[in-house]
Amino acid sequence: MELTQEQVAQLAQAWQPTPQERRWESIGWVESLTEALTLGQKSKRLIFLFTLDGRMQRGRC
Repeated sequence: MELTQEQVAQLAQAWQPTPQERRWESIGWVESLTEALTLGQKSKRLIFLFTLDGRMQRGRC
């Protein structure tokens, strides 16, 4: 079955994550543990350490 350009565009749009699924992007990420510890101490808040070993798009973290 051959898809039209419009059908491909509709499928691509349907596969995009919803705003609810993208909520994790609003987290204030930092690139180093040192920076996270400094910010955590300044704001008197805990830090969350997230490590990635794989591809996030495939759900393997």
